Amino acid sequence: MFVNDGRVMAPARHLNRLAGSTAALFGHRPPRDLAARVRAAAADLTGRHRLRVDVVPGEDATLTVAPVAAGPPRPVTLDPVVVPGGLGPHKWRDRRLLATVASRYRGTISGFEQVPLLVDADGTVLEAAWGNVWILEGDALVTPPADERILPGVTRALLLELAPAMGLRPQEQPISLRRLQAAPVSFATSAIRLAVPATLGGQGAPASTAAVNRIRTALGAHC
Repeated sequence: MFVNDGRVMAPARHLNRLAGSTAALFGHRPPRDLAARVRAAAADLTGRHRLRVDVVPGEDATLTVAPVAAGPPRPVTLDPVVVPGGLGPHKWRDRRLLATVASRYRGTISGFEQVPLLVDADGTVLEAAWGNVWILEGDALVTPPADERILPGVTRALLLELAPAMGLRPQEQPISLRRLQAAPVSFATSAIRLAVPATLGGQGAPASTAAVNRIRTALGAHC
């Protein structure tokens, strides 16, 4: 979860998703006092922080806080890697698969951070290693559907709700690599980075950074 000067972004959404996953996977709910513990952990923080909650069956939840660098996040380059069926709709504590994939993409290309782009066996775009993927086609704001192959991001849900107020038409549609490559604007969202300009590997610098900055500002206003 993203914390800005003691305020947690969308805590109920994050904790409800966590509760749904633990119930579906393990048949139990997180500790009843978890929301209060999250608020207490964030209350005295100054500046930008990441607040991580880990839940392990049979153990108490653990909360970890770490600072987040100031300033807008730098653009990223998305490098496709095939993960048949995707990683599914749950955010796993065990991230070894992603760590293995990400190890191939450490570093930068032309000053941009390399990020694995998970695609299904048929080439359908799923999600980035740490966030959801979007394209802008005119006033159409498009992201892959939450069809059990991707994590339904909290920031993703928030942007779908905010889009009409920004004059954008939110749509959940399959996105092929070709469509992503042809899109005038592409970006990724996450709870920590909010919205980050992105480009498909080999395409050079992301276009229309101003449009993504506007979206990030709108998301940040709801922190």
